[in-house]
Amino acid sequence: MQHFNPQNRHQIRDAKPGTWATVLLGDMDTFSELSRNGFYLIEMSGDVWTMRRVGGHAIARAIG
Repeated sequence: MQHFNPQNRHQIRDAKPGTWATVLLGDMDTFSELSRNGFYLIEMSGDVWTMRRVGGHAIARAIG
């Protein structure tokens, strides 16, 4: 699982489909960037939120 923050936010676009990620609760800029790049929220309990990037098959089913 990869943790994203302002220092490595530029790596979000290169994350592979199915990648698991964490982001701190108060880091809304990074959270927004993850969301814009296909990550969806899995768990939001505590100070660290867990997200996952949509995989290739899920995208094809959503479009088709």
